[in-house]
Amino acid sequence: MTENPQYDEFLGGNQELPGSIRLLHFTAARYKEIRALKQTLISAKGTKLAFQKLPIHMRRRVMSHNAKRLPRRLREIHKNQLNKSGLGTKQKRPSRKYRRRPQNLVAEYTRRQRTCKWLETHIWHAKRFHMTEKWGYKLPYSACDKAFRACYRASAKYCLLEDISYVGCIELRAEKDYIIDHFSKICDKNVNLGIGAKAFINGKREGKLTLFSSGIPLGEVNFHWMATNSKDVIGTLWIWAHAAFFNSVLNTLVNLFNLQLENDSIYDNHYRNHDNNISLYDLRYELNRFRLTGPLSHAILQKCLIPGNVYNSDKWYKLYEYNEEFQNIHISQANYWKSLENISSPAGISPHIIISLVASDPRYNMPKKRTRALVNNSQIPSLCTIPEDISISPIWNSAIRKF
Repeated sequence: MTENPQYDEFLGGNQELPGSIRLLHFTAARYKEIRALKQTLISAKGTKLAFQKLPIHMRRRVMSHNAKRLPRRLREIHKNQLNKSGLGTKQKRPSRKYRRRPQNLVAEYTRRQRTCKWLETHIWHAKRFHMTEKWGYKLPYSACDKAFRACYRASAKYCLLEDISYVGCIELRAEKDYIIDHFSKICDKNVNLGIGAKAFINGKREGKLTLFSSGIPLGEVNFHWMATNSKDVIGTLWIWAHAAFFNSVLNTLVNLFNLQLENDSIYDNHYRNHDNNISLYDLRYELNRFRLTGPLSHAILQKCLIPGNVYNSDKWYKLYEYNEEFQNIHISQANYWKSLENISSPAGISPHIIISLVASDPRYNMPKKRTRALVNNSQIPSLCTIPEDISISPIWNSAIRKF
């Protein structure tokens, strides 16, 4: 049986079938037709949705709202069908990496700290502890571990580090005799040594004091003077008060020295008495305070706090390079700190002593492999006299603190 000719030239026409074609030119000539065909497929009308046209073994319930679960050839059709129905596709939540960018974290921290202040170590504690709101701070309450003896074991055998930055600082500047005379009105000399005691007035040691208001005890505070020359009349005193009664201590000092709030000051919560030249600064959010307990606490500090190189440096302590007095102080403090490296226990150091040290960033000195700091008992600790300038520190300079 012969087939009927269907082409033009076989039917008596003039059109001849070419022997070959150029695919590129042929496709370009049919571009509009292919595009129209594709548009028709995308906007095809039917009673079934795109994900319902799949074979049964490829269907998933999640495909109804997640277009990425569909094959690529059906995704656009499915999105168009959702838009026509008024549902639309759900926008994917930004990734955690995107949400935790530095500029986003600053705004997030500010928003979350409207009611409770966070400590500098809040992020670290929030991942490992149950947090609680207390005294206006967000503080770690209990560890998430099932075992509850880890802290005891660390303080008994190794070292336990506590962030007690909720203990706020108050700075008081005035004549030393004037401060000592007024503090006698809110202190009991029979309980503790006064702030004018010979052991504390030179700024080498920290003392404790119980403050009273109208005969009612407010609480026990720590204090220490700024190290200055004994002949200096003006003194600077730092008072560390617990967050539970910090505001009470602050109000008591404001009333005691008859201070007024300075609105035009560059400092937050700056109180001043112009008649007697007295200034009071609220530094509770500017300084951090940590407590180390355990037999290895001193060994850990020796490994972490390494005196910084103040020469040829572009950092804030470049001032040491141009001042011979600061250079000598730094060298003296570094030598004294090095002489304490063979002490087997923190009890071998003079109690309540204040040791100032300009140290480099501990992150630069971290060992490549995690190790435990141990005490070197092979050498006998050398006896070293405490330098006169042991407590002189640039931390008292507010400009350096805000650098």
